[in-house]
Amino acid sequence: EKLGYQPYAAWIAGADYGVDPKYMGIGPAYSNMKLLQKQGMKLSDISVYECNEAFAAQNLGVIREMENLSGEKIDQAKANAYCKSLSAKAEKAIDRLREIGGKYALVTMCIGGGMGTAVILKNL
Repeated sequence: EKLGYQPYAAWIAGADYGVDPKYMGIGPAYSNMKLLQKQGMKLSDISVYECNEAFAAQNLGVIREMENLSGEKIDQAKANAYCKSLSAKAEKAIDRLREIGGKYALVTMCIGGGMGTAVILKNL
């Protein structure tokens, strides 16, 4: 405020989850669902979904597993509009939220060894 800046997005919460390393790539499905449950949210509350993907098939597997776990379908028009690094994905997710007037973005990352991490960002 002293410098004349106003925030336009907020970090709401984050979560990590690990699966057996032989299932590398699926971790974000579980970190995403853990985070949504922790916040009392559903997939349908998410306006933008960005997953830092290892490769396209990995991300499609994560999406399918999230749909199986939640019983909800993910609107593919909301998913992975940008193929960038995690920090760039967060920036682009915020930009996309502002562009479409969306409220929440789910930004996730697949980490080697079966890990997944996720954050929810809110458009202010």
